Amino acid sequence: MARSYTTRAFVDGKGLPLINAWCRAFNASTGALVETQYTGSSGTAAFTTLPEDVNVNICCIWGTNVVWLYNIFSATQDLLYLSVTEAVIGSLAVTDAKINDCSIGKLTAGNLTVTGTITTGKFVTGAAGTNRIEIDANYVAGYNSSNALQFYLQASDGKAYAGGGSVILDSVGAHIYGNAALVVRDTIVGGGAIGGYIGGGGGCGINITTTNSTKGVFISALGQYAYTSIAGLVVISANALKLPIKGANPSSPAECWCYYNSVFHRLFIHNGTDFQAVAWMSDL
Repeated sequence: MARSYTTRAFVDGKGLPLINAWCRAFNASTGALVETQYTGSSGTAAFTTLPEDVNVNICCIWGTNVVWLYNIFSATQDLLYLSVTEAVIGSLAVTDAKINDCSIGKLTAGNLTVTGTITTGKFVTGAAGTNRIEIDANYVAGYNSSNALQFYLQASDGKAYAGGGSVILDSVGAHIYGNAALVVRDTIVGGGAIGGYIGGGGGCGINITTTNSTKGVFISALGQYAYTSIAGLVVISANALKLPIKGANPSSPAECWCYYNSVFHRLFIHNGTDFQAVAWMSDL
């Protein structure tokens, strides 16, 4: 018993139905021609004597255009060439579609799964005023519902930015800028009014210092670091503890502050009232 099949409507460049386009149906297994039809006034070709027990491929030709409709009786139909000037589709459900070449000026979809490459323009997952991801030739960026940029990957330098630009991941390491402009990386660099860095390398395990000549650093019992008004460095190595060197007592001191006085060549410690020199064994 023969089967019937009507093709989709073919249109020209102005959207008008194509009449008398040559359409031929072939046995998908043997390639034998099984029926020939021409498109009518609606632009469709109606086949009425297609074989029942085999699948069929249809080739439609007009001018220099060739359209193949493969496996028309399969659950999925492969399109070798699809040319659409303008299409408005209210609802379309496709289980599996294979498209060799697809050129789209604008595509708006609620849920879209794309396997391939988007090379032109921008891909946006949501409208302005919503949490969304935007992809273009320069950035992969994330915005919140207030349209504030939250993170992005930048093509020009390969860096990843987050926290509104306060966190940067690059080839050096991870930079984290806070209120004190701290940067965390292989060498952790601080900025702002304090400055300084914490890091490794250079023959030391952990190095804590400051880029500001009027500031120093210390390590608390909790393992945190901060700054004092004592100029110079505090260096803790495997062999010794180096204190700041000054020619006079630092201002606004507190109990237990200590430094090495370069004028008296003595270690001075604050007792809660004033700085006192520490006696050497040779003084006893």
